[in-house]
Amino acid sequence: MKRIVFLLIIVCSMFSSCDKQKAAIDDLVDFSEELTENSSEYSKEEWEKAIAEYQKIVDKIDQYEYSDEELKKIGKYKTRCLKYLTKSTIKQVSDHVHKVTKQLEGALEEFGVYDSDVDSD
Repeated sequence: MKRIVFLLIIVCSMFSSCDKQKAAIDDLVDFSEELTENSSEYSKEEWEKAIAEYQKIVDKIDQYEYSDEELKKIGKYKTRCLKYLTKSTIKQVSDHVHKVTKQLEGALEEFGVYDSDVDSD
């Protein structure tokens, strides 16, 4: 009787592990769909949360072994997520560079080094 109970526990834990493994992939797919559908409206704070969520999902995925087919799927959806996360980072950097550039123009004007009327092609 103890053997049967022991075998049942092992079988149940195997199914539980498989469910968690599949759930990790499903979380990645769901997250990539969320980014695809809604990321154009994200605030800076939402992007910070998205980056943390992505890392949490990747950490969960890294706990398991996957078949070649599953690894292809993971690679596809990781790349999709990283594409959106990278675009956001580039936009934030671009916005910051623009602000710094304008501040430098103001500083140079104050020193009389920069003429804002000059066309800067």
